[in-house]
Amino acid sequence: MYATKFHKYLSTDYWNKWDGMCFDRHGNLWFIQIKTSGFPKDEGILDWMEGKKGIRGLSIHFKPKTALRFYYNI
Repeated sequence: MYATKFHKYLSTDYWNKWDGMCFDRHGNLWFIQIKTSGFPKDEGILDWMEGKKGIRGLSIHFKPKTALRFYYNI
């Protein structure tokens, strides 16, 4: 999500799967997904990551309690 110069907030959606991206101190690109309706199937994310190097994934689920899942393509 980001704010425009008119203070309107817009959300981003990468490949219909990820809500944001960032780099860690090792140069790995992290894809971030924030959910309130449950975790996605792991197979879909792992299939998407197949053949890609230097990327990681993080899914954050907020309801009913906060939980995290990490995905690595080593």
